[in-house]
Amino acid sequence: MGKKIKNKNTKKDPKTRSNKQPGNVQGGLVNLIREAKKMQHKIEHIKEELKNQEYTGESGDGEDIIIKAVINGSMEFTNIEISEAAYLEDKEMLNDLILTAVNKAVKLATEEKDGKMSGVTSGFAFPGLF
Repeated sequence: MGKKIKNKNTKKDPKTRSNKQPGNVQGGLVNLIREAKKMQHKIEHIKEELKNQEYTGESGDGEDIIIKAVINGSMEFTNIEISEAAYLEDKEMLNDLILTAVNKAVKLATEEKDGKMSGVTSGFAFPGLF
């Protein structure tokens, strides 16, 4: 016949059981927490740095800039400039020009934030962290 297989689920004597985790797991967790705190500090520094940056999106009729939208790294609009030529456009065209300028500014800010954050987080996304 075959070999006798030991059942690993048998109960051990409670006196010989240990509730302690192996040292390497506990030490690894401590290191993970330490690294997470460093990462959090770096992220806060980047957020503060980005808050002071400005990103400008522009749109126009091909020759002239008609709309300039400026946002900061916190995604707050700080300025919008509408040239005199904008008022010569029809309403739909003006709406499109404004949307284009705004979306360009947001895209620039988002790309820079994502690039800086991925350098800190090594590409991992942590919900709510930034």
